[in-house]
Amino acid sequence: MPNDGQYCQPITELTTPPPPTEYMAEIEIDTLDAAALNQLRTLLKNLSLPFGVSEVQITELNITTDITCPTPTVPPTPADYMVEIEIDTVDAAVLNQLRTLLKNLSLPFGISDVQVTELNITTVCLLNDTGYQCRCEDQYFWPCNKCAAYGPCDNINNVTCGCIRAVPNDGQFCQPMTELTNITPCPTPSPTGPPTEYVVEIEIDTVDAAVLTQLRTLLKNLSLPFGISDVQVTELNITTVCLLNDTGYQCRCEDQYFWPCNKCAAYGPCDNINNVTCGCIRAVPNDGQFCQPMTELTSPPTEYVVEIEIDTVDAAVLTQLRTLLKNLSLPFGISDVQVTELNITTGPPTEYVVEIEIDTVDAAVLTQLRTLLKNLSLPFGISDVQVTEVNITTVCLLNDTGYQCRCEDQYFWPCNKCAAYGPCDNINNVTCGCIRAVPNDGQFCQPMTELTSPSTEYVVEIEIDTVDAAVLTQLRTLLKNLSLPFGISDVQITEVNITTAPSSPTEYVVEIEIDTVDAAVLNQLRTLLKNLSLPFGISDVQITEVNITTAPSSPTEYVVEIEIDTVDAAVLTQLRTLLKNLSLPFGISDVQITEVNITTVCLLNNTGYQCRCEDQYFWPCNKCAAYGPCDNINNVTCGCIRAVPNDGQFCQPMTELTNISACPTPSPTAPSSPTEYVVEIEIDTVDAAVLTQLRTLLKNLSLPFGISDVQITEVNITTAPSSPTEYVVEIEIDTVDAAVLTQLRTLLKNLSLPFGISDVQITEVNITTAPSSPTEYVVEIEIDTVDAAVLNQLRTLLKNLSLPFGISDVQITELNITTVCLLNDTGYQCRCEDQYFWPCNKCAAYGPCDNINNVTCGCITAVPNDGQFCQPMTELTNFTACPISSPTGTSTPNMTTETSAPKTTIKITAPVPTTGVIVPVPITVVSTSTTATPAEYTITLSMTIDKTFDNTLTDKNSQMYQQYSKDITSAVDDAYSGKLSLYKAGSTKVIQFRPGSVVADFTIASTSNTLDFSVANRQLASALRDKGYSVNENSFAQTVESGLYDPSKGNIYPGKDLVLTCNPPALSTGGIIWSFNDYSLGPSTDGKTLTVKSTSDRDSGKYACKTTLNSIPYIIWQRIVIQPLPNIRVTTSKTVYCDGSPITLECCAENSYMTKWSLFTSSGLQKLTELKTGCSTYPYPGFSEAACKDQIMTFLWEVYDLNGNLYSSNNVTITVTGKRMACYNAQYGAGELGDLQTSPCDADSIGTVTARCISNTTGSGVWNVVESTCILRVLQELVDKSKNLQVADVPQFTADLRNATESNSAKIANSELNILTVVQLMAVIANVSESFIVDKSIMTIIVWKPLTRNDTAYMRHVSIVNIALSLLIADICFIIAAAIVKEGEPTPVGSCSTATFFMHFFYLALFFWMLFSALLLLYRTIMVFARMSKSIMLAIAFSVGYGCPLLIAVITVAVTAGGGGYIQEMRVCWLNWFKTKALLAFVIPALTIVLINLLVLVVVLFKMIRRGVGNVSQPDEKHPLMMIAKCVAILTPLFGLTWGFGIGTMVTPALGIHIVFALLNSLQGFFVLVFGILLDSKIRKALAERLKLQNLKNLTFSRTRSTSAGPSSSGLRGGRNGYNVSSGSGSSAVSSSSISDTVTNT
Repeated sequence: MPNDGQYCQPITELTTPPPPTEYMAEIEIDTLDAAALNQLRTLLKNLSLPFGVSEVQITELNITTDITCPTPTVPPTPADYMVEIEIDTVDAAVLNQLRTLLKNLSLPFGISDVQVTELNITTVCLLNDTGYQCRCEDQYFWPCNKCAAYGPCDNINNVTCGCIRAVPNDGQFCQPMTELTNITPCPTPSPTGPPTEYVVEIEIDTVDAAVLTQLRTLLKNLSLPFGISDVQVTELNITTVCLLNDTGYQCRCEDQYFWPCNKCAAYGPCDNINNVTCGCIRAVPNDGQFCQPMTELTSPPTEYVVEIEIDTVDAAVLTQLRTLLKNLSLPFGISDVQVTELNITTGPPTEYVVEIEIDTVDAAVLTQLRTLLKNLSLPFGISDVQVTEVNITTVCLLNDTGYQCRCEDQYFWPCNKCAAYGPCDNINNVTCGCIRAVPNDGQFCQPMTELTSPSTEYVVEIEIDTVDAAVLTQLRTLLKNLSLPFGISDVQITEVNITTAPSSPTEYVVEIEIDTVDAAVLNQLRTLLKNLSLPFGISDVQITEVNITTAPSSPTEYVVEIEIDTVDAAVLTQLRTLLKNLSLPFGISDVQITEVNITTVCLLNNTGYQCRCEDQYFWPCNKCAAYGPCDNINNVTCGCIRAVPNDGQFCQPMTELTNISACPTPSPTAPSSPTEYVVEIEIDTVDAAVLTQLRTLLKNLSLPFGISDVQITEVNITTAPSSPTEYVVEIEIDTVDAAVLTQLRTLLKNLSLPFGISDVQITEVNITTAPSSPTEYVVEIEIDTVDAAVLNQLRTLLKNLSLPFGISDVQITELNITTVCLLNDTGYQCRCEDQYFWPCNKCAAYGPCDNINNVTCGCITAVPNDGQFCQPMTELTNFTACPISSPTGTSTPNMTTETSAPKTTIKITAPVPTTGVIVPVPITVVSTSTTATPAEYTITLSMTIDKTFDNTLTDKNSQMYQQYSKDITSAVDDAYSGKLSLYKAGSTKVIQFRPGSVVADFTIASTSNTLDFSVANRQLASALRDKGYSVNENSFAQTVESGLYDPSKGNIYPGKDLVLTCNPPALSTGGIIWSFNDYSLGPSTDGKTLTVKSTSDRDSGKYACKTTLNSIPYIIWQRIVIQPLPNIRVTTSKTVYCDGSPITLECCAENSYMTKWSLFTSSGLQKLTELKTGCSTYPYPGFSEAACKDQIMTFLWEVYDLNGNLYSSNNVTITVTGKRMACYNAQYGAGELGDLQTSPCDADSIGTVTARCISNTTGSGVWNVVESTCILRVLQELVDKSKNLQVADVPQFTADLRNATESNSAKIANSELNILTVVQLMAVIANVSESFIVDKSIMTIIVWKPLTRNDTAYMRHVSIVNIALSLLIADICFIIAAAIVKEGEPTPVGSCSTATFFMHFFYLALFFWMLFSALLLLYRTIMVFARMSKSIMLAIAFSVGYGCPLLIAVITVAVTAGGGGYIQEMRVCWLNWFKTKALLAFVIPALTIVLINLLVLVVVLFKMIRRGVGNVSQPDEKHPLMMIAKCVAILTPLFGLTWGFGIGTMVTPALGIHIVFALLNSLQGFFVLVFGILLDSKIRKALAERLKLQNLKNLTFSRTRSTSAGPSSSGLRGGRNGYNVSSGSGSSAVSSSSISDTVTNT
């Protein structure tokens, strides 16, 4: 068996098999005579090599092994030798030639002094289909023991056989019969055939430890023995496990198995080694041997063949190895091992693929490399290597977001890389051309030929070590019967074949990785490969191709450069602090961060960007030379350059710059280059002493002198010119070229003065420098900061200065801030402070960012490049009037201008900044006289009043709105007129009131938009507090509605990201804080934007950003509406007849979406309609009976938003048939009996209607509706809006609901789902309004208004609603509490205590609301003419109904919970009785209220009985006893009198009283519904009238109508629709009918 573990190969890999021309023949000589060995040595020594035998050449003969035995005392002298020669060949022709050769030999013949007397072929071993067969030649036989051991393949006689089924492992061959005559006869073989016991070794190749675990589990659970075909498996063990650790493979033996001693010695033990075994070795044995049981290790083998594999590509190593082996003295010993023979068997690989990685960011290098490769002449040789192909495979470049690695032509990324790192181009099945990162395993692009097989298929080779042919037969049978494919874990086995041992491979691809960053090494390698002459041979190996590919970089270390874009120096400081405090290394996912440094800081100064390196980082010389250094440059580095490098490179550590060659010394400039410069230095000072010192310094200077490599030859102080009587024009020439200055001097020298330009005479032209120092100075100080706090501190400092003050001999008389330049979203804005302005030419040149008047503006949109700042108005009076520009922005200035233009000629001195040429020029100026009123700004402010918002404030005609508006307007006008000088008196106007407490929005007018409101607002807050409004000085803000989102961008749809941008004024201070529906979202993370990811309609609402301006908050807010998902109504799939009727296709959605229809045809998708807003309808032509043919048509409907994005689509199948079915109509189509068909609702509804085909009385079929989910579209739209309803939107939402119900009353009345939707919307309004007082317009639609026209009726229905609500919640808590407790287990304290508290609270609320209902009835029964306002009654009701229960429940918890006595310990979640008597906190209030309510019932009944005695009954009035019975039936559940049976449950265990108590109280809600609602005729009548329910309207019950003996009460009842009141003789009384009406109809 092959010791390299190789198996059979497919025929495609064997097209050029090696010729069978070389053999190694081993001749075994069996002798005990040392003389024979000596003679053999002599014979071989004298042989002349090579020599031929027939056509075979013998090239080498050696004795390999010498086994010397002790010489016997009387050695026999054998006269005959038997020499066995084993010929290893698979060529039958060799055997035939050998037979012919032996046949033609003339025997005997001599070789030296040895006579060969007989030559025979004894044994021939051949491989057949099932294994080896060894047959004996004529007159030779196998002994009986061999026949029995290996199995005969012919007939066996008593002592011999002629053929056996294997090659004997002891090397014995067939023997002549003469040597077999005395052999004992063989036992007759049993008919069972081959041996019955086998040892099968299976090698499993996997790196997954889970497979080993599963295998162990599988073997552990096996039931042994078991059978496979006719083989019994009696024992299954894992012998050896080879795993890869950090240093290499380790092969460990399982229990009861061991490595033999030779393996432990050869590969090194990784555990303790005893005399003959070890349990673990440090490599995988190359002979395929595994661990063995101890029984097989008792006699270690004595002979080894050791193969040593030397992995090298250096031919010199091979040459040295050959020399070493040649000079070895054999045999020699290593420890106790004798080495007898050493040979080199194979040579090095013949083909190399070399990958070279070039690290550069310069695209020119890549271009040069491509040109170089293009011009290469292939193949070429480098030393003895031939380079046959050189290609660029991969190019990795850094773009804006990260690295992209693109493949060159004919190279591609494998699919796993495309999936792992993301493709940046199209990906096909197995490849892509570009990925978004550098692979961390160092792999590069590969040729397509290496990518044809996907990465998900494996070839697993299993080596089975056996010499038994029967095992092979069984294995073939097993594989034949396998059902493929089959799965093992998550692996699919698709093909299983038996191969054999493969022949030696003839072709190798050797990859040599060269790790270097030196381009010279790469160039040398290219030269070497270029000069190679291919193919060439190394020993017996042919090298056919050598290429440089790429070299993977080490995947373990990265340098990540992060660019932070900010203009705030504080960010840099914070970043330095953060990095300083970092604890390194730290991990992010599976990446370890070992070092974090700031390398480069790029800042914008006056002239441009400067990029400075941090400590230990430097710019390379080429960057310093390319962009210019802004500090000293040494040979190879500088620390600062004057621009941002356009290749994205940053400063580098010095370690990466050590090999950079010194910067080239700049060559001397040509004589024509400018060598002389005039440098003007402006010294801005008001101290004359400075000028004196400067003159002295310059006077003492020794000229020329050098600064660095610049020579200073002349230094002069110039001055400012005195004011001439003509014009002095200064022209500034900005140049660094001395030649320009020289030419200018020559030009002026040659001028003929005076000369004229048009009508101007030039009398003198001079080159000057700075003007002479005046006696008064204006010093402009530029402060460069991005922190608004610095500006505020500076304002405060200047405000507190005491002027004038002196510095040395200079007096400071005035200090002002003139100009503030800030960076906004689009660029710089430069705003003037108070009393300073921009001249008109600056406003026109740079564009105003506020209103411009005749000669000035207050803000421009850039920093002037001449360094000029805002100027006082006194310096701008003589400027030419500017053209009036149209107003922009939200502030609207009102300007009135009167213009006249007399033309005058005047002389002025107008200094123009120059570089020193002064030309007196007369100028004609056109002056204009203007009168302009100051600009007027409208400022919107808001004020928050700490008071609950009342919806009445949304009605501008309401008394509350008018009163609030009047008070606020007068208070604002008074406060601002006194404190703000630029405020326009009487301009205050209240715009609206908004919820959020109460927010009042109002506007004021002012001639400035930079007012300081701090003092004025304090006075305003004080004035409003005096009027009863809860306001403080922090309640004010300046507000701007809209501006966060541009509506022109279109609607905002669900699933999209919403980006809101806050653009506060440039002078605003502080950070930006965002809010949504008045809930703070925190500060902005990126300065000005808020991003809402994957929006939904629940993200609709009010968004606001807040900062500070003019000492108060500045708020920009906007209501954002996210469109709801489309409610789609579409034609459903159905079957239609061929009756010629068109097939109507309809798809409808909201008007914020578009729809269209298409048809699938054989040629593709055919468009039927264009995109249309809302509904898209298409009448598809029908099919006539004559042209009828059964067919199926598939249509496609699509819904898009108005931005063109697809939101939904689906197919509709229309089946056309000529067959008549049981049911058919246009809506549902055709169907058989029992079929279900779905159809869309009507045009104004959404949802579906499901109908079933049933048979009618005539025997035909009809479609019968079984389910409908139709809801009016207008109601569904309101449901969508209600998901995010705000208090401010309630009035409009209520109006929309009213309009929807009134215009669709009939459809609502006929649909239960529509009615429930209206009730749901009413509940939403009630919840948003935070009370049970629902808007009257909604209740008018249903039943509220007719039933609540007086205060008593209103309060009665409020009580009923809260009784029902409290009972509902209490019962829900009861059910939850019952589910918490498990039978036989203690009650869980946490969850049970919570459920008990709420159950206690709401049951008590139920009783207290019943108490309020009873007291209300008692109040109205006894005090007929008394009146209490609705608000007082509501306050009392809610205080009693919820305040008292809450107080009792809280006290109970506080008193009992501490000792664990709040709840019961077992069986039930309820108040404890046995330990703390906490149950009394419920029993006492409940029974007390039941008693009070019973007394109230008695009083009412007494009133009814007393009033009925002696009165004449009216014809339509029932008997008093009937009235009493009715009152008791109604009031008992409303007053909770059935809870009185609880006393019985406490005093007796009788089952009956418990049943009555549980039954009556569980049905209390039902009794309230029946007696309190359904039996009320007014409620029935109101429902019938509003919803057109005729059946309900006709369902009337007789009621009592009576009049008293005195004046009739019917008028009062009819007029007030409330309690019926009777009066007579100056006293009051209540009739029984009145009380009945009180109970049932109010």
